[in-house]
Amino acid sequence: MRLRLFRTPAVAALLLAALFVVANLGAFDGYFSDDDLDNLGWNSFVGIDEYGRGIRDVLLSPHNFRPAGHIFYWVLVRAAGLDFAWYVAVILALHLANGALVWGLLRKLDLPAWPALAAAALWAFHPALTMAHWKPMYVFDLVCGTFSLLTLHAWLRERWVVAVLTFWCAYKAKEIAIFLPAAIALYEFTVGRKQWKPLLPLLAISASFGLQALLAPRGPETPYTLRVSFDALWTCLRFYGPALGVLTGVAMLAGLSRRTWWALGGFLLLMIPLLILPGRLFAVYLYVPSILAAVLIGQAASAQRWPVVLAFLALVGYQDHRRLREFRREELAGAVERQRYVETLARYLKARAALDSITLSGTPASMNRWGPEGAVHLLSRRHDLPVVWKDSPDALRWDQADRQLKLPGLP
Repeated sequence: MRLRLFRTPAVAALLLAALFVVANLGAFDGYFSDDDLDNLGWNSFVGIDEYGRGIRDVLLSPHNFRPAGHIFYWVLVRAAGLDFAWYVAVILALHLANGALVWGLLRKLDLPAWPALAAAALWAFHPALTMAHWKPMYVFDLVCGTFSLLTLHAWLRERWVVAVLTFWCAYKAKEIAIFLPAAIALYEFTVGRKQWKPLLPLLAISASFGLQALLAPRGPETPYTLRVSFDALWTCLRFYGPALGVLTGVAMLAGLSRRTWWALGGFLLLMIPLLILPGRLFAVYLYVPSILAAVLIGQAASAQRWPVVLAFLALVGYQDHRRLREFRREELAGAVERQRYVETLARYLKARAALDSITLSGTPASMNRWGPEGAVHLLSRRHDLPVVWKDSPDALRWDQADRQLKLPGLP
């Protein structure tokens, strides 16, 4: 009886979750990024009513406000301050919860338990997603993934109103969810019941925000600017192409069933926003589209392609170990500098509560200027404290050679 217990998928899933936590304990040794500090700075002053308005707003935010994701910072900056361990604990738990939802989704799609578990494990451990559960700044992808998965679960259970609400929250966490209704529509007309009326609210929301984005006045070019051109597409395909190629191979192994076509087509639909964003190329942005990649892996495993699936798992495990070592070395080296910077800045501001402005010069290599500015506003508890960037005798100067923040008047 005991041996059978330890052979059940549920127990195996718990063991994999424990292994995942152990493998990622190094994340607790990291520190806030510049984006984190910027988000913590202004979220420490915003009232909760702003999030309610942001969630309800049917217009595209001109400030890229993602209330369903930013609420993470609003809560934790009040509950944990600058205790980084709490932020990591939350995103690790959220990623594991998403892994469980992926497993549940595959089971709901009638995949056998063990193939579903293999696919969910491959998704959770995949090295492309490592930054999502190491760096709080990618919480928007995590939360978008959570609500996207809840939308798929609700849809498969024919809970149409719940699906609309969770999709709305997914989009309000990150805009990459905008093509999720199209992926659901593809499911309905390939695998599902061909019900089109319940799709209308989802498609209307998606079309509304999509048209607003396309018709919005164009400001100065930024890394977040959408570019619909051949050059932009080619740049993005060169970066994401290997993932697309591997996934196509998995689809062929899975067998050309309707479910395979749906998963591959849905993945490509969710990829559309990434293919017109050449200024922001990060593997972690595959977090939401890769949910449908997990369907293909599960389909391949359930089609009795276990040797191939296990080979993929072994390859990903090797890559995960190798890339995690490289990523950890680079990330933790930058984290030490950022933490020193913020802690020295905190001591300086605590001793000088009546500053009219603060002058800064230089930043650690892994930090942009908006990080220190957010830290100043957070630590001083003054969102209107001017920050001046100038190399002058009264500036707090980052010394890259000593990896220290030098205070005015000190060598």
